Amino acid sequence: MSRPLIKLGAPLLALSLVVAACGDDDSATSTTPPSEMPADAPGESADGSGDAAVAPTDTGAAALRAGLTDLLTEHVYLASLATDAALRGDQAGFEAYATALNGPEDSNTADLVEAISGVYGEDVGSAFDGLWRSEDHIPAFVAYTQAAAADDQAGKDAAVERLTAYAATFGETLNSVNPNLPADVVTEAITMHATTLLAVIDAQKAGDPTEVASLLREAVHHMSGTAEALASATAMQLPDRF
Repeated sequence: MSRPLIKLGAPLLALSLVVAACGDDDSATSTTPPSEMPADAPGESADGSGDAAVAPTDTGAAALRAGLTDLLTEHVYLASLATDAALRGDQAGFEAYATALNGPEDSNTADLVEAISGVYGEDVGSAFDGLWRSEDHIPAFVAYTQAAAADDQAGKDAAVERLTAYAATFGETLNSVNPNLPADVVTEAITMHATTLLAVIDAQKAGDPTEVASLLREAVHHMSGTAEALASATAMQLPDRF
């Protein structure tokens, strides 16, 4: 097999534990026993009726997590639609999905760059733009798809090598921007993004819609977890904003 094999969820679990550990130093001393909670605590009205509104969840951190989840899962969906169209020989469909995925504007990539710029500033946003549009990221998935269509194992292996190198660069870059994101763990998470999406492409080539659906869910769930970890690390680094 040409895809690297990494146990699903392990990178995200590790990253989540690192992020949580950095923010839990005071947890043992900050917990208030239920009997000492004020009568008007969230979830309970002053008269004890329990009819008070639950604490709002539309915090900056929650909004960031939701936004990243939307963008990163959309990335997976659009990529899978583009590869499916390519394998079916639908050039017009491939170009349409590829433009929606990675076009210069009004695309998933453009929205991601805008989101990163809004949080970390234009300089970081510009650097992220170049990184995300690297020839070893989305174009490498296209190269893998083309090789799969031609039953070219050497071409598939070469694409995997490009994606593996990209994952390492991505991990190092994110760590330099936010030290709450360990480079090696981010690298494994992005490697898993490649692994799960390449599995979808192989199932598309095999013409197995049931397997495609199952593997696509796995790829989307992985990116959802990645978004949560990235948002948590960002909120830790910028607590005044999130």
